[in-house]
Amino acid sequence: MGTTPFTVAAQGTIEYQYFVADPGFTEDTWIQAAEVFPGNRQVVHHAIVFIRPPELDPSQGMGWLTAYVPGQSILSLPEGQAKLVPAGSKFIFQMHYTPTGREQEDRTRVGLLLADPAKVTEQVISMLVINRDFEIPPGADNHRIDAVVDRFPKGSRLLAISPHMHLRGKSFRFNVRQGDKSRILLDVPHYDFNWQHIYALETPLELKDGISIHCTGHFDNSENNLVNPDPSAVVRWGDQTWEEMMLGFMEISVPRNLKKPGEVFQDRPLTEKEETEAVTAARDLVKRFDKNGDGRVERAEVPDSFAVFAFRRMDRDGSKTISYEEALSASRRSVLQQRFRRLNR
Repeated sequence: MGTTPFTVAAQGTIEYQYFVADPGFTEDTWIQAAEVFPGNRQVVHHAIVFIRPPELDPSQGMGWLTAYVPGQSILSLPEGQAKLVPAGSKFIFQMHYTPTGREQEDRTRVGLLLADPAKVTEQVISMLVINRDFEIPPGADNHRIDAVVDRFPKGSRLLAISPHMHLRGKSFRFNVRQGDKSRILLDVPHYDFNWQHIYALETPLELKDGISIHCTGHFDNSENNLVNPDPSAVVRWGDQTWEEMMLGFMEISVPRNLKKPGEVFQDRPLTEKEETEAVTAARDLVKRFDKNGDGRVERAEVPDSFAVFAFRRMDRDGSKTISYEEALSASRRSVLQQRFRRLNR
């Protein structure tokens, strides 16, 4: 994740840390297996390695490469399947540290096994079933939260799934629905935050039109939950373990020969509705982050996650600030990205 170890404080809250690493790939590279090696398992709660492409291509986005969480195995794909790292991409290490009472250091790494490009027929990507809009009442011992996704890339197959909640997580279920039929893919009746698994499907599920994936989580915010940080608190979405998350990870395979963005968008300008959406999004972004009121967004004005994942892409002229025009350009590219995804479903 870098040449210098990160110092983990003895106490206090440590916000997620982000480190940018350059793998030095000068051509598109396919990854068949990847494993995160925590530098110090005493303080590393989890580590996620993302792929950040060099340019915002409508067919690409911030890709999930692999992760370390207690209980999970390494990413290892069969021949014919691989994850794509576009030429010039960087790796983003998202590190979640937990203080232990004494100052420590960490320098986490990731190991890669490259695939033969000539043998890759399916690209593996990650998708989320997610619900950020919830409030768990104080004392609730079985609070239900649902999430659903019903749109998938054309020709995709579901390979693996993984539930994710925090300390109040009680149970988690994946269901697949098509029409009036529903069946359970995965049922975890006793969720354990300290031992999280990725569950591979014995037979991949073809994600045909009309299929949706539903996730249901139950949360225990009562005194009976022995690891509950505060039964009197109203709990909302957040990164820290005393906050909560409700999401399901999905590993999806898509045919390698999807349409290229240039073929989809050539000579097709934004519609009036799309342009309005882009303008609104750009104005909202500048208004939200422009703390000093100068009409531009500086890197110091945005959260770390925004600074690492999106700032450089939006700052097209390298001025260390994002102007309204640059925000609008990014919003237009985002609209094109959404159009591309719709056309390839």
